[in-house]
Amino acid sequence: MAATPLPDGFQDLEAFLTRWALPTTVARMQARDTAEMRDIQALYNAVVPRLPMALEYLQGVSYGADMPQADRKLLELCLAIAEVAPAVEWYGQPQVIDGYAGSVLTITSELP
Repeated sequence: MAATPLPDGFQDLEAFLTRWALPTTVARMQARDTAEMRDIQALYNAVVPRLPMALEYLQGVSYGADMPQADRKLLELCLAIAEVAPAVEWYGQPQVIDGYAGSVLTITSELP
């Protein structure tokens, strides 16, 4: 059997991997800034109800540079929600209202 891009039980989220499971904060901010609101809402609607299950699963995973790829992709989808939730819950648009553009922020540390 072929390896799946996400851990067992999360295959229904695989459609979001290419666009949203990104390795850096900057990449996730850029994805949000350039996305259509309907795409942000679709990610939010699919992943937010699954967050408790995903976070419980990830608590049992050893984090680090050698983290299995499927687990890392699930983590990146969870981190994407942290990036897009304000767009859905507060702003109603991809860009931050009355805030700084992501392009002016300097990220000094990323996940290993």
